[in-house]
Amino acid sequence: MGYAAKVLIRVLTKRIEAKANAINYIGKDQIGFRKGKGTRDAIATIRVLGERSLQRGKDLCIVLLTMKRHLTG
Repeated sequence: MGYAAKVLIRVLTKRIEAKANAINYIGKDQIGFRKGKGTRDAIATIRVLGERSLQRGKDLCIVLLTMKRHLTG
């Protein structure tokens, strides 16, 4: 992929993110694909939920969804 295409993709991504944030399209609890929200945040959240479920004697079901992004070029 050429430099011009990478710049265009970055510009489009920034615009889409700005629009999505402006209309609160992405929930506050969404971790993937958000600046400042990474794997550590997800692990901490799962740990807290696990500890709470153990304290209360409740079951905890967790679904992990992974989506691969295929790049060509």
